[in-house]
Amino acid sequence: MNTRALVPTDTGEEISEVLLSLLDRAQTQVETERGQEIEASEAEAEITQKMLAISEKDRGTQRAAQCYVVAYVARNQLWRFHPDGYNSLRQFVKAVGLSHSTEQDLIALGQDLVPYFDEHAIPVNQLLTNKYWGKLREAIPALRRAIRDNDEEKVLDILGDVRKATTRNAVRRKYRKRRERYGHASTHRLGDGRVLLVALVDDEDAMQTVVRRLNGALEWDLILNHGMVGSTLKLVMDE
Repeated sequence: MNTRALVPTDTGEEISEVLLSLLDRAQTQVETERGQEIEASEAEAEITQKMLAISEKDRGTQRAAQCYVVAYVARNQLWRFHPDGYNSLRQFVKAVGLSHSTEQDLIALGQDLVPYFDEHAIPVNQLLTNKYWGKLREAIPALRRAIRDNDEEKVLDILGDVRKATTRNAVRRKYRKRRERYGHASTHRLGDGRVLLVALVDDEDAMQTVVRRLNGALEWDLILNHGMVGSTLKLVMDE
């Protein structure tokens, strides 16, 4: 494994030590479970996935270390070499068993943010530390929209706000306004005492919030669009 590429040198000693510790633990587990020689690329894919699983059980810096692992996987397309035959980074990450919010943010990081940042030479490592990651997570929906629009100036403005914000709540208040959190919806009366609601929600965390609040629903259908547009909820409920 290219340890130098996995472990950043510009984010401080603490995150480097954590990543090296996770790497050692994951290598030991994979070697124990496999008990046989495997191709280097397969081993790298399995070890990085195991690092994500181990760090999910921990707190603080170990959780932040997941960002670097996902960035490394994304840059090297390691899901292609995993023996379980994943077709995408999304499948690779979802198989780990992370919490839903962590899973979705890491997928967005590896699938959308890291490729864009690399292409535009935007430094990202320092934003993936404990100091900034929580604040950056609150800005992910806005960043994805700016990336979709190829608006580099907006992307840089958002990252500047993340760096300057004193708290995570400050970023949330600015970039997860009610309109942004719950997206856009339209309703249609069906004529039999029921209403059809179709909503476009900007991110899947917001979608789960909506679903939890649907106490009066007769039936609902969650249609996930895994591109950058968001998710669609189709709901039939009492008028």
